[in-house]
Amino acid sequence: MRTLLIAMVALLSPLVSSAEIMVGESAEWLAHTSDLIAKATPLEVRAIKGQVWFTQVRCRLEDVVKGPATAGDVVTIYDYSFDKPDPLDLTGAAKKGRLFLLFAAVSKNRYSEIEGKFVLTLQPTPRSAFFLDEAVKNLYTPDSQRLTKIEDLLTRAREQVRREEEFQCAYPRGCVEEERRESPWDSPAYKDLYSGSSVYVFSPAYRNAK
Repeated sequence: MRTLLIAMVALLSPLVSSAEIMVGESAEWLAHTSDLIAKATPLEVRAIKGQVWFTQVRCRLEDVVKGPATAGDVVTIYDYSFDKPDPLDLTGAAKKGRLFLLFAAVSKNRYSEIEGKFVLTLQPTPRSAFFLDEAVKNLYTPDSQRLTKIEDLLTRAREQVRREEEFQCAYPRGCVEEERRESPWDSPAYKDLYSGSSVYVFSPAYRNAK
């Protein structure tokens, strides 16, 4: 019996090791982890080969939701890719004046070329620059529903920024932490992300320091 059990474990072990816990991103958590959120127009794009491919984008901010900037400011944002320059085709977007909703964060412990500079908060999937004339992909609500409309994403980002400001005023020593909410088996997030194990969505959790 012991030999049979060991044999069964040996047979099942490749299946167990191939199962992966998958995690999706909520709009609320993306807003929390971003230092700059704004509608922006790309003006000038430059591809730079370093440790990886870097895409340097100068863009004009049209509507600032969060961050140390105001509408009309021109800022430089970086994206990076392991296999090709400009994966979002921001060069083409600059030529057409296509606006996008930008989520960027100050780069820390990524690559020396972009240390301390604004970089897209998320990459590679999704890359957190969402064109206003396209459907949103690969983002979810905290209850594991798909986000598809840019206005819904923008509204959720504004509400998250407002909630955090109100929370910090009420609880100066409080903090916002990462919470992994498990996705039900019949939810869109589960259907999109399932890879043999559990699926979770990152969402903000509020902790009040006493």
